[in-house]
Amino acid sequence: MYELKTSNVGTSVFQVLKPHISRSIPQFHIFYINFVALRQGFLHGCRRVLGLYGAFLKGYCKGELLSATTRDANNQMFPVAWAIVESESKERLVPVIPQLLPKVEHRLCARHIFTNWTKIIKGAPLHKLYWRAVKAYTKVDFEDAMQELKQQSPKAYEEMCARNVNKFCRFFYKTWESNITCTNMAETFNSWILEAREKPILTMLEEIRRQVMSRMVDKKSQVAKGIGIVTPQNPIAVEGF
Repeated sequence: MYELKTSNVGTSVFQVLKPHISRSIPQFHIFYINFVALRQGFLHGCRRVLGLYGAFLKGYCKGELLSATTRDANNQMFPVAWAIVESESKERLVPVIPQLLPKVEHRLCARHIFTNWTKIIKGAPLHKLYWRAVKAYTKVDFEDAMQELKQQSPKAYEEMCARNVNKFCRFFYKTWESNITCTNMAETFNSWILEAREKPILTMLEEIRRQVMSRMVDKKSQVAKGIGIVTPQNPIAVEGF
């Protein structure tokens, strides 16, 4: 930790130990890190939106890796911070986030809600209406999709409304820093570090650091080769829209 702080001045890093049940030496409990370069990259070159996600560790050491990711100016994954915690720690953390960031708009992942919703609601036509409502930009489009859903299946309509549509449907977004409805970037990060999650904690953290460092170098090289003021992915997104 000392080396991290001295070689990356401004980096936020801390760990928490707890007493071992049978030994005198302490036991690992929590580790968190946010490199200063990633923090500055988020503040000056990324969309002002963070996707929070948790993934279980795959190796001998059990626990969960929590990550905060965003999208860069090229609409690609940009990791900001990550932490290792015990699995049950996430359940205590989620209710605290609105208290720590009361002025920030909090959204839910529409895909995760869809996965749970489809365990009860079956049928492709209903599923299409779900996504029509989720991705609607205007009140008229949202209400049309919801009304059609209600006509086809009152139960599907009730089940969707019970899941706080104002937290995952675009029409209700208060800010437009990003119009994303799913935590795809966070899931991409966890898939990207899948092999590292199978390693012991120290090895895993070092491999994640190396992967992120290599990615930042590659992205910097790509930016240096760019022509014009528009990033490569944005024209593609505009043409698709």
